Amino acid sequence: MIVVVGNSASLLGHGLEPIIDAADEIVRCNAYRIDGFREDVGSRVTHWAFGVCPALVTIIRKDGPPPGLPVESWPVGIGGKPATRSDDWRELLLLVPLGRVVDLTYASLAPDVAADLHQYRLCSRHRQPSTGMFAVARAVGLSPLEAVGACGLGPANGHYYAPQSGPLSPRHLASQEQALLDRWESHGRVIQLDR
Repeated sequence: MIVVVGNSASLLGHGLEPIIDAADEIVRCNAYRIDGFREDVGSRVTHWAFGVCPALVTIIRKDGPPPGLPVESWPVGIGGKPATRSDDWRELLLLVPLGRVVDLTYASLAPDVAADLHQYRLCSRHRQPSTGMFAVARAVGLSPLEAVGACGLGPANGHYYAPQSGPLSPRHLASQEQALLDRWESHGRVIQLDR
């Protein structure tokens, strides 16, 4: 099983460590944290999905790279630019050991899942899906015979490591993302572990 672990405060209090760490592959997103949250978020990482943007570079410069060394990294481009062609990408290469790199683009997704994300863009007035949603979409395409576990992608306020930080990025539409997760779950492609 593949499990995608987002950063929403919806992870708190579910004690998902045994489920997450038992997965074959664990995808973590953006500037995730483990210390102090292990019982809810687990500790293993095999894949790292992240939006290539100045904010992530700033966090990594300040706090260092996220814990664990991913076997594979899934960068997501921001604002339509290919992730691996930006100045922020070049800086990340100097700061973080990335393992094998697979650019997360619509072309890297299974066609039906890419169509769902395209529909999301239309319904959300062209907002970009979150890194977590891109990661779930990629995992669904890689695991056609088994549902993908997803957690920490809900519309809860704040990140699990800073719940007082307020709503997650306004660049994404949490209600549309939840509807898409519900759709994929109803088709047996996703299991929402933190519900």
